[in-house]
Amino acid sequence: MVKRKYPELNNLWIGLFVDILGLFIIIPHLPSLVVTYHTTYFVIGLLVASNAVFSLFSAPIWGKLSDKYGRKPMLLIAESGTCTAFLILAFSNSLPMLFIARIVDGIFGGNFPITKAIITDRVPPKDRGIQMTNFGVVFTLAGLVAP
Repeated sequence: MVKRKYPELNNLWIGLFVDILGLFIIIPHLPSLVVTYHTTYFVIGLLVASNAVFSLFSAPIWGKLSDKYGRKPMLLIAESGTCTAFLILAFSNSLPMLFIARIVDGIFGGNFPITKAIITDRVPPKDRGIQMTNFGVVFTLAGLVAP
């Protein structure tokens, strides 16, 4: 059996996979949302983009907080927020609730920068490239599995 390098990152990859699933899981349902909520594709496009817009502004804040208070506590808080957003999404019965779920997930979108910071902290430079590649692999796998 092959011994894997950095087994301590396994939980990190699993958490990241679940987080990315949440980004992609709504995509197959977009056409039905237009019909269900009697709205336009433009509004649904805004729904999809709302997560990214809020992540754009919150990610640097999460990075600074993880520098100040530690990676693990901030990652746990970010993952808890993402879990809350998934629960809101699961029980949403209106378009505004869907927006709230996506926005909450975007606000707690610190998982990506914190994950990259943890990789940078824990992995020596000679192996860092492959671990950053694993980040992309996890993203791609979640995108394939979600729909």
